[in-house]
Amino acid sequence: MKNLNNNYNKKYPKVSIIIPVYNGENYLSYAIKSALRQTYSNLEIIVVNDGSTDKTAKICKKYKNKIKYIEKENGGVSSALNIGIQNMTGEYFSWLSHDDLYYSNKIEKEIEYLINNNLLNTKTIVYSNFSTIDAKGKLISNIEFNTYDVNKFSDFSLLRIAVNGLSLLIPKFAFDDVGLFDTKLSCVQDYKLWFKMIKNNYKFVHIPEILVTTRVHSKTVTNTSAKVKIEGNKFWIELLKSYSINEIKKMYNSEYMYYYSIYNLFNDGPYNEVIDFCKKNYMRIEKENQKIINNSRICVVIYSNKNIENLKETYNSIINQSLKFSYIYVLCSKKFADKNSDYIKNLNVKVILNDDLSECNQIINSVKADYISFVKAGDVLAKDKNKIQITKMISSKLFVSHTSYNCCNNFFDSGYLNGYITQTLLFNSEINYSTLIFDLKFLKKQNISFDNNLKNEKLHSLLIESSKNNYLLGIREPLVTINNYPEKINYELIYSKYIKDIYFKEYKKIFNNYQLNNYNKKDKFRKKELIKYCSFYTKIQLFCKEIKKLISIIIVKIRRK
Repeated sequence: MKNLNNNYNKKYPKVSIIIPVYNGENYLSYAIKSALRQTYSNLEIIVVNDGSTDKTAKICKKYKNKIKYIEKENGGVSSALNIGIQNMTGEYFSWLSHDDLYYSNKIEKEIEYLINNNLLNTKTIVYSNFSTIDAKGKLISNIEFNTYDVNKFSDFSLLRIAVNGLSLLIPKFAFDDVGLFDTKLSCVQDYKLWFKMIKNNYKFVHIPEILVTTRVHSKTVTNTSAKVKIEGNKFWIELLKSYSINEIKKMYNSEYMYYYSIYNLFNDGPYNEVIDFCKKNYMRIEKENQKIINNSRICVVIYSNKNIENLKETYNSIINQSLKFSYIYVLCSKKFADKNSDYIKNLNVKVILNDDLSECNQIINSVKADYISFVKAGDVLAKDKNKIQITKMISSKLFVSHTSYNCCNNFFDSGYLNGYITQTLLFNSEINYSTLIFDLKFLKKQNISFDNNLKNEKLHSLLIESSKNNYLLGIREPLVTINNYPEKINYELIYSKYIKDIYFKEYKKIFNNYQLNNYNKKDKFRKKELIKYCSFYTKIQLFCKEIKKLISIIIVKIRRK
């Protein structure tokens, strides 16, 4: 980005970084330094001392004219932020808590995004991913969100709890439109203000980069304030009630999915009233659909080729379902069927002598069932798997669902993969295929079937096809015990299949970044495939990467001599 470091340029607006602080002597210097190290130069740093009684004032005075320093009587973080906003001279507002940090390119990346997308001085608010650190500055985790998902609706920035206030870049005129932070609140004042902005047609846009770090320690407000539960419960229930049925269906496909998703998001958290409110509503809808659920016809395909004991274990879990399967198929080789004919002929199943899932296309088109699932022999279904999964699919009016699972005595929480997650499925999938159930009418209507050109990727491709423009239902309960290692997926084949698809055009940049990060010179196949589909810019990056490697090798050899 050219000219970013010019002292002033009309193209690059002035940004005001506001740091509210109360008794922040332990971390304040780190926060100020992270603001001063910004690669974007057209900014001001305002530190608002909210009546501190420690060495905060002394620390601020060390920075002299590098910062604008304001003192006030203690009134809480909202009042300190409001004073900062009222005294800022910048066109954009950026909030930095005294115990948190900015990456050096935070402001630059956000302004760059606004410029490149012609969004400067519009009702657009950008925010990013973030990382968390402990009291000593040690990395705890990176928190990253599905950009395509959260950008589908600005409301998702809040309803997915995706916004970290530190990562926001807000045009100054937004505060003139909707007002300042509510000084009566001490815990949810930020989300209340963001919600007002969304309701006033401000668009929240997620940037898929980690640009800020938030510190988790014992003295943070969420850990010390007794008002957390009271304020949080009241705010979130009011927010959830504010959406109309039409708005809910537009965002979540159904009223059921709205309450069920929010329930999963808040479950095990401090807001008990929100959890109860959501559970009560989604269970009401389940009850209304009970008759349809009980009459559902479900088909299952067991694919087996190894151990007959695995088939027995899986079959027993299938016939013991509380919501029975109407049709059971066993997909296996002729050799396996002949070897175990005495057992198989006594089963209430139809055998298909082929171990290729492509044969299942005939089942999809001909079986008179409502739903279909594919289970690998050896995997065991929980007794209520069908009942729970079909109940939620019918109640939510969704076409594809999957669940979390247990494997090797460990719980794998894949059920969080919920919503518009096609982007995630393109690069990786924690979803186990024995947990999936598809709506057969949906597959037929959309003409979705197994691709004969794929091998182990067939079921993964079916999942991707089904998730296009569709909300995927993830269930957090572990309803399958997996005893098979997942098939190794050749993602190069997945990329080559979908990079040409018009639907995935918007993912091209993501493909290129993934290719760049996963490029391996020694892997000739990968090199050939990735170079074939990446952009010219990415090819240049790959070439430079190889040159750097070559120079490093030469330097090492020279030193050894």
